[in-house]
Amino acid sequence: MKEFFHYILFALRISKGKVLFFLLLSIAAAICEALAAASIISAINHGSGLGENNFISRSIISLLKYLPFTSDSSSVLAVLLLFTAFFFLLRGALLMFSEWYISSFLGNLYMRLQKELLDALYMTDYQTFLSYNIGDLSNIAIVQLKVVVQSLRSFITVISSSIFVIAYLVLPLLVNYEMAMLAIITFAPIAIIIRHVSRKLKAFSLETVSANGDINSIVLQVLSNYRYLKSTGTFQKTYKKLDKIARNIASLMIKLSIWGSVSPNVMTPFAVAIICGLTYWQVAVQHTPIIEACAVLGLLYHSAQQAISVPTSYQKFLATAGSIDIYLEFITNLFKNAEPASANMKTPDFSGPIVLQDVSFQYSTSSSPVFSGISLSIPQKSFVGFVGESGSGKSTFVNMITGLLRPSSGKITISGTDYSELNIQELRRSIAYVTQEAVIFNDTVLNNISLWDGPTSDTAAIEASRKSSADKFIEKLPNGYQTMLGDNGINISGGQRQRISIARELFKDADILLLDEATSALDSETEYLIQKSIRDCHGQKTIIAVAHRLSTIKYCDCIFVLEKGKIVEHGKYDELYAKNGRFRQMVDSQSLN
Repeated sequence: MKEFFHYILFALRISKGKVLFFLLLSIAAAICEALAAASIISAINHGSGLGENNFISRSIISLLKYLPFTSDSSSVLAVLLLFTAFFFLLRGALLMFSEWYISSFLGNLYMRLQKELLDALYMTDYQTFLSYNIGDLSNIAIVQLKVVVQSLRSFITVISSSIFVIAYLVLPLLVNYEMAMLAIITFAPIAIIIRHVSRKLKAFSLETVSANGDINSIVLQVLSNYRYLKSTGTFQKTYKKLDKIARNIASLMIKLSIWGSVSPNVMTPFAVAIICGLTYWQVAVQHTPIIEACAVLGLLYHSAQQAISVPTSYQKFLATAGSIDIYLEFITNLFKNAEPASANMKTPDFSGPIVLQDVSFQYSTSSSPVFSGISLSIPQKSFVGFVGESGSGKSTFVNMITGLLRPSSGKITISGTDYSELNIQELRRSIAYVTQEAVIFNDTVLNNISLWDGPTSDTAAIEASRKSSADKFIEKLPNGYQTMLGDNGINISGGQRQRISIARELFKDADILLLDEATSALDSETEYLIQKSIRDCHGQKTIIAVAHRLSTIKYCDCIFVLEKGKIVEHGKYDELYAKNGRFRQMVDSQSLN
């Protein structure tokens, strides 16, 4: 029962109380159905000559006496039948309107929840994001969110059906109190079976959500690495892992189906047997008129059907309720680990240097720090480079400049203001970032450069493509700047993808330009042209370059050499080379290669 009320509170909270209006419509429809049933019972009793031998008939006939056109028996019968038709018609109209209302509401709810989830995901701490695999994130944001909305609909159906059960339990009590009470007492043990079935379904539901996340993750990995797997003939090796999870999901589907069929297929015959036995006892032993007994039988049977539909609907709900629990746990964790709110924070000032003071950083999942006691200064509008072996902390440093990662100790300031005091969203909007892996959306070339800024930005986007040496190949594409690039830019080469990514960041014209191995996928000629475009920005904005190919940072104002989380050397290219230290070893190594 505690679990049931937990989901009621969830439904009220997530619907912002709108579900209450639907429940009011259900109550109105149930009252109309009860009045229609009461009218037909009274009509049967009146037409068969039994008179007003029960509370319902006596009450309705007493009320009809006040109407001027019910002076004779046939008029009373006609009015009762008209009432029956009217209340059933009104019930149908209410149910149709409630169906439209709930469908419209759930559609809007899905859109709202998806936006709220993506907003929460965007605002959460970067390390929290890294703690999830991409399959789980995709599964929750797309698949499970739909299931949450479907689950809410199932739960609302449970409550609506419960209202109709109450209506159909009240009527038999008013027609034949003894028979109705016996039926209720006899049905009570069924609740124990239903409770056991519900627990099984909930457990299987949670297992299914987890398994769906696992299989989603594997499928995404297979699709992402499709070219490699196909080229090397290793595609079928992925089947082993896929098959194990798929078998588990198939087993869970069977279990959910079997346990979910218990209520409709086992409980209904049991209920009919009880009702028939009670009817026989009333007619043969208690000498109740057969018409009255049949009327009570009909009401009890309808009540039993509604009563059985409640656990059946609830079990269907529980089969998907795991998605609600997963969603709540996920969204709660995102909000719990959200970045500090940007409201009332200071607007970034880019007129001064970026300074790291004794900065150390360690990932929450790591046992050793990436940085230890880093101190440096990047003057405004300077061009600095960071080099080092893989794992030396270069990309982590870039993530700290963007505010994705916060120092474990020490502080980062810009123009004297601590990052912790800044409006971090405004800071990021002033950063252009060319990542090591090209970021390409399944859209046109133009929209990939301008990020949907609209036709007014077309000229600037084309100019940015010229600066990144992307204009020539773009113009040769089937539809030029309107060519669709496909998922992850599958329709163009790796170097072309990177040039479009660079064009996007040049188009942004931000105060800070971050280059993380930006030209690693380019040929020497294209790299030279892009480096020239980047050098043209020198003195106009702060440029921070992370490079493996050392020729790309030859013209930096200062180069920082990272090794094992520390700065071991820094200076201009020629100065560092002349020192005959770690930097020279790296340059000579690349020259040999």
